[in-house]
Amino acid sequence: PLGGDNITNDIAYGVQTTLEQAEQLKCQYGSAKSAMADPGENITIAGTSGREAKSISKKSLAEIIEPRMDEIFRLVKNEIRKSDYLGEYTFGIVLTGGGSQLEHVSDLAQEIFHLPIKIGKPKLSGGVSEKVNTPRYATGVGLINYGRDNWKKQEYDQSGNIQAILKQSFSKMGNYIKNWY
Repeated sequence: PLGGDNITNDIAYGVQTTLEQAEQLKCQYGSAKSAMADPGENITIAGTSGREAKSISKKSLAEIIEPRMDEIFRLVKNEIRKSDYLGEYTFGIVLTGGGSQLEHVSDLAQEIFHLPIKIGKPKLSGGVSEKVNTPRYATGVGLINYGRDNWKKQEYDQSGNIQAILKQSFSKMGNYIKNWY
């Protein structure tokens, strides 16, 4: 599978830094379109392993990110094409995950898919932290909501509280695994 971790690895290799710092650079300064990134905005990269700090332009960082995002989108498009959903059944693409938070990601996706692009945000209920209310967690929250709405409701907390549902779900899964093994 390809995703944000691949981009982080590319950045770490490209600018010779740690994975932790590469992730921070991606999240804080990353752009999926090098042509739209500011070539005059410089980013300082802390030195590692005794090396001195260095500076790169935001455009240079985007030149590392863009090819990987392009590859990911083209692979996804190919999978959609193979499934026969590309065409009359596809009304748009919803991007989720941490990579969907890159600047200009919708622009690159639009160029590749030629469809409307939307960044997915989770629909939250039940006192869940705002930290989870980002595209990074949209898929996970969506799956939890789907499970909540489609499992046998009488077995779960009727309030719709995600935290209670998660607790009950993990308890049931744990019991299932214990009994099975």
